Amino acid sequence: MFFQLFVILTCLSLDVSAFARLPYSSVTRSYPPSVITLLHLNEDENNYNDFGDDFSSSSSPSVSDESLFSSLRSRQSELDGEASRLQFFQDVKDTRRETIFSKWKGAKAFSSIRLALPNDYIRRLSLKKWPLAVVGGARGDLHLANLETGSVVHQVSGAHEGGNYGADNGESGESPKGLNELKEYLYGEYGDGGGVMDVSIGGLGDGNGVATVGREGGVKLWRIATSSDKPKTANPSIKLKTQPTKDKPQLIARGHVFKDECISAIQYDSVGSLWVASFEKQCVYRIDSEELRPRLTCCVDNNEGKNGASPIICLAVENEINLLVAGTVKGSVEFFQAETGTLLATWHFQSKDGGNDAYPRSVAIVGSGESTNNDEEEWIVVCGMSDGSLYMRRLRINDETGEIHHPNEEELFFPEEATIDLNSSHQAQVVSLTPHPHPKGRILVSGAHDGTLRVWDCFPEIGSSKKKLRPRCLYGFSGYKVWLGSVCIDDKGERLLSDGSDNTIIVHDFSSAEVDIDDKSNLEQ
Repeated sequence: MFFQLFVILTCLSLDVSAFARLPYSSVTRSYPPSVITLLHLNEDENNYNDFGDDFSSSSSPSVSDESLFSSLRSRQSELDGEASRLQFFQDVKDTRRETIFSKWKGAKAFSSIRLALPNDYIRRLSLKKWPLAVVGGARGDLHLANLETGSVVHQVSGAHEGGNYGADNGESGESPKGLNELKEYLYGEYGDGGGVMDVSIGGLGDGNGVATVGREGGVKLWRIATSSDKPKTANPSIKLKTQPTKDKPQLIARGHVFKDECISAIQYDSVGSLWVASFEKQCVYRIDSEELRPRLTCCVDNNEGKNGASPIICLAVENEINLLVAGTVKGSVEFFQAETGTLLATWHFQSKDGGNDAYPRSVAIVGSGESTNNDEEEWIVVCGMSDGSLYMRRLRINDETGEIHHPNEEELFFPEEATIDLNSSHQAQVVSLTPHPHPKGRILVSGAHDGTLRVWDCFPEIGSSKKKLRPRCLYGFSGYKVWLGSVCIDDKGERLLSDGSDNTIIVHDFSSAEVDIDDKSNLEQ
């Protein structure tokens, strides 16, 4: 600072005649000699700055620059190699997925019994990530089972009221209003097996959320906790006797919602929200993944019209097309926009003999998935009835939004197509409809109380023909005598699971004995 001030003062004190002795180029710049010295002029007077840095074209990178460039080139090479590895892994996954999907179509599965409870009876089953399943028992207990080893790793005794209790049998507790009526619709002539009534897995970001329904009313929420979790219980004062580990996970309570209400159906959607159907209130609620506060979505009109009240008995949600469907005991399926709850249309049914006593027992929304012919994705709704029949209708999709059409029945369905009977050959209530999670969609599994399973191709093709064909049954499974309770498919689409009255869980495994592509150590080998 002082030096610069001295230079300026020196320049100001110079005689003007001194400028006559400067070169012409310097004069035109109007710099005194001392300033010119500070600027470090070189042969090319345009290549300078006030710090003496030389930017001439003849200058070359320093050793440090070469080292930096070499490091960047090396890092780029590493990134290219990593990208190639990731692409290879993805190709292997895609190939395996297509192989397994082909096995589904060809009925190439290895079937085995994976679990039997020694001191309880299996009543409900749900699984998302193999091999952990949540099993609801007849005593009201919940069992967290490892189906790979066939063992129960954690049990919550008394999670729900056990047995076929209620005002009609004198057992402890009072049944919620509508429970006895609901049991008649759910179980019919096969009777009530008691215990847990419904189980669903999903949500909480990692898919480890669990929702269960019992006879005491309401929905209880849980979390599958491992050593990496920080378990949150509904009551912070609750102390765990043992901490969960990766090998021994636990079911940790999160809360109890809809207390004393009769709940007829629950389902986690693809984004982790839980959808809950209240039988008595005839409404559907949504609980977002991390929340415990239900939000009303829609209600079925319960005014005393030609059909009277219409309690909801089953539901299905598809976020991709913003659609919620709910089946009622009055023989109809109601279509709603999932986000707004706007009623779109009503689909009415009759039983096989022409009467009006049949009602929807299960519903599913199935998409054609990725197309190999660049065709637009198609969607259908399938309904399983209380008399064993299966019906479907095709949906019209808005080309601009990719969602279902506006609230108008003529726009929601194709006007030239009526309800299609799939001739299922089930001889009892179709209690479950489960779509396969493959990106190409297409496959649906139906399960009935008579112990039978049917695997359907919902979008069959014949060569390059674009003619819309009705879904066809590829094959079936049997093995339970009666009272099939639950059907589910793991999130990779490799295994089909079911439970029944013989107190076992049967797994139909379509995966091969190839290397586990999620095990990076195997991949590297």
